[in-house]
Amino acid sequence: MSYEGPERRTDEASRKFIELELRMNNLERKVDENIMMTSGVFEIVQHGKSFFTVLGLVGNVVKWTAGIIVIVAGAFAVWTGKN
Repeated sequence: MSYEGPERRTDEASRKFIELELRMNNLERKVDENIMMTSGVFEIVQHGKSFFTVLGLVGNVVKWTAGIIVIVAGAFAVWTGKN
């Protein structure tokens, strides 16, 4: 058996610490990339949600306008006596 003095143990601990620090930095970088991609997807979903909200409002306006036009056309047909 060879003697592993404090210098060698310190070097080994230092090497392991550096490896762990590199791994942690790599993971933090990947998490940051993932957050950026997720933010982009979230923005797209929000825009889609807004689009369908506006589309629903337009649909309601068209529905009510069509109903009013039908009532006016029916009243006009009754008033003029045309079948």
